[in-house]
Amino acid sequence: MTVAITLRAGLGRNLTAAEVDANFTNLKVAVETLQTDRPLPNGIESVQLVGSKLSFTMDDGTVLGPLTVPALMFRWRGEWAPFTIYSTLDTFTVAGLGIYTVLLDHSAGDVFDAAIMVGGVAALQKLFGMTATTGDTIYDVGFFYQDHLSASVSDRLFGFATPRSITIPIAAAHQAYLDEAPTVAAQVMPVYWNGVQIGHIDFAIGAQTGTVTITAASTLAIGDRLEVGVPALSDPTAQGLSVIFAAQRVL
Repeated sequence: MTVAITLRAGLGRNLTAAEVDANFTNLKVAVETLQTDRPLPNGIESVQLVGSKLSFTMDDGTVLGPLTVPALMFRWRGEWAPFTIYSTLDTFTVAGLGIYTVLLDHSAGDVFDAAIMVGGVAALQKLFGMTATTGDTIYDVGFFYQDHLSASVSDRLFGFATPRSITIPIAAAHQAYLDEAPTVAAQVMPVYWNGVQIGHIDFAIGAQTGTVTITAASTLAIGDRLEVGVPALSDPTAQGLSVIFAAQRVL
């Protein structure tokens, strides 16, 4: 819109009263016209996103774009590790469970915790993998002692330092077997966790198959010791001890 204004500089003299009035009148008309019949903006008619390209089609048919939309990227961290600082969008694998991505910055503990929270909000999300069940967490621990049990020069027949957290449950299919059964004394061998007895292995006289009893379910952390002691009574025959603890890996 063009507004006709008479300027003193253009005339080389002062404006007359009529010229001043005309200037004000023209300005008044222009303002009123804008108030009642202002031009419409060139708005957005539609938006289209194709892949990472964003385009805007305007009311007058012009197109803005395509514009490249920036995308956040996962940062691959490999296998999860304890006592590690993880940042948002870090992504890692957990053996036996799947692939996880980080939703909130946090520091990992000594054992993987899929439900770890930061400020009451979940810090992890599983991307791929199956829901863990008891069948997925089997981590059996076994040993074989080939000599006569009475021949041991140590108070331990077996010792195992756990490389990852495991649970030795009470009700499980623990197994014990002797190649040669005891003939004069029942064999009772204590089971220890870090030196504290948590159960025992029993063989009756004449029995090659024994019974493993765990009196309290025990969760062993990384570096804890699972041990089997020598029998309380000596027997000259009992030989070739095989034991399998039906343990479970702690998730």
